[in-house]
Amino acid sequence: MKNPFKNAFSTEAAEGYIPNRELAKHAAALSGQNLTYAFISDWMFYFCTNILKITPRKVGIITGIARVWDAVNDPIVGGYADKRDSKPGEKLKPYLKYIPLPLGIFSALLFMDFGLGETPAIVYFVLIYLVWDTLYSFQDVGIWGIVAIASPHSSEHLRMAQTARIGASAGSLLIGLFPLILGAAEKTGVSEARLFMVCGFVCGLGGELMTWLAAGVKERVQKEPEAKESILDGILMVRHNRILLTIALAQILGALSPAIPAIYFFKYGVGTVEMFGKSLNGQTLMFFFQIASGFPSAIAMFLAKRMTVKLGGAKNVFIVSKTASIIARVAAYFVGFGSPKQIGVVAALLAAASFPDGASSIAKTSLWCDSIDFVEWKTGKRTEGISFSMQNFLAKLTSGITMFINGIVLNALGYREQFGLKGQPARFYRWQWPIYMLAPVVGAVLFLIPVFTIHYPKSMKMRVENELAERRAALAAAQRADEAGETASTL
Repeated sequence: MKNPFKNAFSTEAAEGYIPNRELAKHAAALSGQNLTYAFISDWMFYFCTNILKITPRKVGIITGIARVWDAVNDPIVGGYADKRDSKPGEKLKPYLKYIPLPLGIFSALLFMDFGLGETPAIVYFVLIYLVWDTLYSFQDVGIWGIVAIASPHSSEHLRMAQTARIGASAGSLLIGLFPLILGAAEKTGVSEARLFMVCGFVCGLGGELMTWLAAGVKERVQKEPEAKESILDGILMVRHNRILLTIALAQILGALSPAIPAIYFFKYGVGTVEMFGKSLNGQTLMFFFQIASGFPSAIAMFLAKRMTVKLGGAKNVFIVSKTASIIARVAAYFVGFGSPKQIGVVAALLAAASFPDGASSIAKTSLWCDSIDFVEWKTGKRTEGISFSMQNFLAKLTSGITMFINGIVLNALGYREQFGLKGQPARFYRWQWPIYMLAPVVGAVLFLIPVFTIHYPKSMKMRVENELAERRAALAAAQRADEAGETASTL
């Protein structure tokens, strides 16, 4: 197996292949983007309920409004990217050059508390979020769409998807430090509002400035000349991509688990625990528990390409990953979480299940790129814009569904921030463990239902890649002949 990081700063590569230096830049850019996105995705709900003092039900409504906007702007952004007239090599690069700075500023503004009161705070937050979301849509199309057009080879798609997901996960993992910081702030007397403001600037603005590195990736797949079409035509191209639509359905169904954010379980349901001769509050325990239960997934990312090949494709990676999660969580539920020994056993079970999960996100991105090639083979049109805008749309839609369900569940359990750690209703504490451990099982089962219908064998993938290569070679030869004819006519 070739080491994707060998000669990481080399600039040379065979024709159609991606230099390692570009892979490193793209991975670093995605670390920055996911530093921003993970902080917003993981902590926005908590910030709204505990800092802005908005009730969980209203936070659910806010996310619902945001998702309606997502439904409008993401496909439009994707269709625009595909149909916009652009110079060779400049289809996606403008979004990587000009979006990071304003997006970083609005990311930081999301975590500012001006003490406005609930209703003005809602208005402020919604307006800032809608601008942030629109900017993010453009950037996400560019930073992920480049994976599909950085090389015409499916093997390179998988290689770039692997380094991209490793970079993205590195950024997301840094956000895992936040519960530890939150726990330390509680002991030192630093207010949570100030902590969120500082981390908003570091993760929001700082993370987005890192994404400028992605502008250094070259586009090596040029779209063929095609008739002028509208943005709507570009949006409707998604109907030809049955693989994408199947994965989309799986992700939406997978988000329908009646869960609540982990911080509520650890802060309120677990509280202070004596471990290793020390007293750990819930936030600190959450940090160490998530590291212990999730580190195998980070290791698996470096083996994702080999695992995907060994398991026979992305579909089987999905099945193994979700099945392992279901088995581990059901077993962990019966183990319990009441003592240090039980916590250790549960962490070990989830760690074992996280290993195949580390490869699933990489397999999905590679399959997404393959589906774009399939649509080009079928229709003669490249669809990076609408395809990766759908990835962005699905990420935000599923996040919105999750937060909407979070609000419903927390409201049904009677949670109110002003009741404090010990003053919540009895049912709130009673349901913490079943919801935390078993709710994701519901999502995993629902996710698998559409996945079983995916059919894209290796033989079909190779046929698509080979025939596209022949088409591109014929087009290049025709263009060279035209240029030669024009040169001869001028002599």
